[in-house]
Amino acid sequence: MSGSVTPSAAPRKGRWRRWLKIAGIALAVLIVAGYFVIPWIAASVVRSAIENGLKEKLKTDARVGDVDCSWSGRVTIADVAVDQGTLTIPSIAGSIDLLDALAGRYVVTLDVHRPVVELRREADGRTNLDRLLAALKSPAEKTAAVEAPKPAGKEKEEAKPLPEIQARLRLIDGRIEFRDGKMHNSVSALNLDLNIPALNRPATIDCSFSTTPAGKCSLKGTVTLAKEGAIHPTGDVSLSIEDVALEGVGAAASLFGDIRKLEGKLQAKGRYEILGPKAIKGSLEGSVEGLVAEGAPLGNDPLRLPDTRFKQVSSVDVTGTGESAVEIVAGKALRLDAMAKFSNIVDESGGTAEVGIKLSSDLEELCRAARGLMRIKEAHGLRGTLAAELHLQKSAERAEAKGNVTIDGLSVV
Repeated sequence: MSGSVTPSAAPRKGRWRRWLKIAGIALAVLIVAGYFVIPWIAASVVRSAIENGLKEKLKTDARVGDVDCSWSGRVTIADVAVDQGTLTIPSIAGSIDLLDALAGRYVVTLDVHRPVVELRREADGRTNLDRLLAALKSPAEKTAAVEAPKPAGKEKEEAKPLPEIQARLRLIDGRIEFRDGKMHNSVSALNLDLNIPALNRPATIDCSFSTTPAGKCSLKGTVTLAKEGAIHPTGDVSLSIEDVALEGVGAAASLFGDIRKLEGKLQAKGRYEILGPKAIKGSLEGSVEGLVAEGAPLGNDPLRLPDTRFKQVSSVDVTGTGESAVEIVAGKALRLDAMAKFSNIVDESGGTAEVGIKLSSDLEELCRAARGLMRIKEAHGLRGTLAAELHLQKSAERAEAKGNVTIDGLSVV
């Protein structure tokens, strides 16, 4: 009969069903295992990459704790420690949209929680930062590299299109420790929020930190990183320094300037407009009340300046043409005015620069303020009025300097 089944057909059909069931179960097991195993492998790869990369670049120890990766693109990293406490990060959390990344669009977030940076003087007299920066320099950077000649007709390579990026970077409750012998200061409550909606749209930056025993600093602004498919930063930023007690950064001054003692209160405000690569326009103005500084660079006698005010103004275009002025006034002890004018300094030839400096002082007040710096003994002093001018010119062909000094009513007391 046409509809009949042979005796061997039923067993074969049963065997196929069993094999299909076994294959389905095996596939399900592989999928479930892959769901858990692949993120575990990825976490191991991430941990090794971070540790080995830090060790290779910095030539020092590095350790990474638990790493967790998920199929959603989220990564968490715990307990990062570099160079015996130079950098410690209890927690890092980040994410990347994997589907967008496959399409060439990168949506990234990164939160760094409670990082601590410790800058300290080591037994050889250098700071740990000096050592790490020296390690970062590759052999090619330590020796002058010889640039290979460019093939004819290929002097300028075509710029590659910029990737599509959306990013959010946050640094939360960080701290910087400064240690030099018994001196110890810290910068705390360090917070940074950088939000980049796209390279060609305004990104916002908000950074702030506090100093001990008093003071707060902040940097805020908006910056657009790219224009017409190329990196071309534009925007504006503002800086604020409020009631910073300089003794709170004394250890930093000791580490990097060999200053053993630092006192006074610093205030400053500034705003700068970014006009393009290396182009800027803006000013910074502030004051230091009751400045006292002591250290080898100052002659080992305290430098005591009356309330001091300062101002800096700059205007430079994308060709490196513009001017910058600095004014410092410390009562009658010192007044300094400097003006620099330059043209095409970003050009390979180096452009031209012209600098004029004017200095005036009541010598008696200056001796009281900076006796050690002037190498004048306690029982002696000077009287008179000092006026000095210095003029510098530099171009690719030559450099020239000239100046004059005038002292009226000079006497030794």
